[in-house]
Amino acid sequence: MTDEPISLLCKSGGYSQTLTLHPDRLTISWRRGVESGERSVPISKLSHTLSSATGRPKNTTLRIRLGVFVLGMAAVVYWSVVQEEVPLLAPILACLGIALLAKQVKNLRVRSWTVICLDDGKMFTYIMHDNCDEKERKRFEDAYLSRFGTTLYKKSPGEIPVRPEHRDDERAR
Repeated sequence: MTDEPISLLCKSGGYSQTLTLHPDRLTISWRRGVESGERSVPISKLSHTLSSATGRPKNTTLRIRLGVFVLGMAAVVYWSVVQEEVPLLAPILACLGIALLAKQVKNLRVRSWTVICLDDGKMFTYIMHDNCDEKERKRFEDAYLSRFGTTLYKKSPGEIPVRPEHRDDERAR
């Protein structure tokens, strides 16, 4: 076991997250635009295992159906008498439907992530596999598990969880 901190940088769009494993704690620093934050937890409070899961983000199919429904409404409005009274309604609905669908296209792909939990089973953070370098992620996960002298992974089905730091922000509002 080394005393040097091991870091992992994950980026997705305008969001970046750095996980740093110190000898005595795990620190997560995140940044999205001008917003940033940091959380830290002692190693003794972390679970000795990592969970690996695959899935799609929650409500992906529901949001795609909504986009198709709005596009359908645009078509109905375009060929109805409402088009004469409100000529811009059909193009606005079409743009809205296309925007809703375009936003969800990336979520159709099944994604994988590693979940780091606290010793009481609550999620502390997760690492999206396609947001960081695979070799660096494996090195970080191996270093994490070696802190506890284990190589145990748990497979868990599920959907992509909400980032803990954003969930805390939403509760504060």
